[in-house]
Amino acid sequence: MTATKFEGVYDLFLSQIDDYGLAQSEESVVEDVLQKYLLNGYLHIYSVLGDVNLSTESKAFSRELTMIEKLLFAKAMKLEWVGEKLNSEELMRKEIGDRDYHAVQGVAYIKELRGLYAAHSEELSRSKIDYTYNNEDMFKELLN
Repeated sequence: MTATKFEGVYDLFLSQIDDYGLAQSEESVVEDVLQKYLLNGYLHIYSVLGDVNLSTESKAFSRELTMIEKLLFAKAMKLEWVGEKLNSEELMRKEIGDRDYHAVQGVAYIKELRGLYAAHSEELSRSKIDYTYNNEDMFKELLN
């Protein structure tokens, strides 16, 4: 059995976002950013994946992932991406001051990002529950 390469998950993640800054970056920078999203996203879903580990050296998972598992990783990466956008905007607001930030409609953008983050977080939580419910191997371990 072959192990899934990170690239397979990266492609699913990239198909879900529009990030012109990422698109204009050098390939090595993009690889580092995507790996950061993957590793940070793993923290959101490792508890339901059981035997899945990652190797940053080989840029692959410990086994072949199902499509559902790849999509879980992509959703977790998207949550990390939205979270990074939100943090960046909040730091900008602090840097230029609340009054000036209000003048450029940044507050509405932060509010939208917060809503988007909450929606993606909820979607990822539901997906984790669905995955766990449909993964009978996890239940076999509990019964033994």
